Amino acid sequence: MKKILLLIAAAMLIFGCVGAPAGLQNTTGNVSISQVLNATGASVSQMLNTSGQMAANATQSQCSAPSYSVSGPENTVLSASASMNVTATCAANDTISVYVDGVPAGQSVVAGDNATLDFNLVAAMDGTDNVTVDSDGAEVYSASWTVSPIGYTTAAGQDYDPISVSNWKAVAFEVDNPITVKMVTAYLMTQESMLLANSSIVADIDSDSNGNPGSVVATGSVPISSVTMTPNWIGFPVDAKLQPGRYWVVFHVGPPSLLVSDDVNILYVTVSQTTPGDADHKQMDLARDDQTDSWNATSWEPLAYERDYAFTVSASG
Repeated sequence: MKKILLLIAAAMLIFGCVGAPAGLQNTTGNVSISQVLNATGASVSQMLNTSGQMAANATQSQCSAPSYSVSGPENTVLSASASMNVTATCAANDTISVYVDGVPAGQSVVAGDNATLDFNLVAAMDGTDNVTVDSDGAEVYSASWTVSPIGYTTAAGQDYDPISVSNWKAVAFEVDNPITVKMVTAYLMTQESMLLANSSIVADIDSDSNGNPGSVVATGSVPISSVTMTPNWIGFPVDAKLQPGRYWVVFHVGPPSLLVSDDVNILYVTVSQTTPGDADHKQMDLARDDQTDSWNATSWEPLAYERDYAFTVSASG
């Protein structure tokens, strides 16, 4: 009985789409199954297969409530970018919007019932950011995104290099996307219990000039008394809008008119004492001009061996 009902349904679907076969046109009264089969040349199994396929297609075209799955973004470093994928099901023509801490970071329209949308997020702020996804204005996803500052944040090193008015240290860093730097930090200590009252520790952000520090882009300074005999992270407020490229943080003691100055020490982790210093770490010993009482720049030189200074560049104030 079920097969007969399916045959009748198939016949109705076929005739509803293409009209009755020529042999059955102008026929009055009931049409028998055999007449349908004879006129169309179809077998029972063909009829059943056709009706079953059409029913399956009708079922497949039906979509339930929208759903979303999100992968990424992976934790990254300030100025870098991270990919994020949003898979939208049963959400055709919906507008998917991505925000980082409430700031728009991408938008795309779902093209079909099932689509995966790709987004590229720029890490403009370091810290713990909040990433949200909206569909037509309604939030469908929220997660934390950890962005580390640029630099080397490990404070486990026990070795240190001196920084003074005549002994400058520099470390390079890369910017992948435009950022606004608000703070430079360094892990510093002193071996002196009393320090000169009028001197300061200075952190310059310099452009790159043929692999060495070049022009000063921004400067931050703090009183030298901020540095203690116990190692601490010392922050230097700056305001630098940086475009993609290579930059340097240059540490020294000021003002440059000082005849002598106290040393402070920047701590580092040794990479290899048998490997010459890399291209990202430089030092310069300035020469004193006795006639003008000023310190003159000499040349930037690599360190004796490879090490990582403890420093950071941050977009958080």
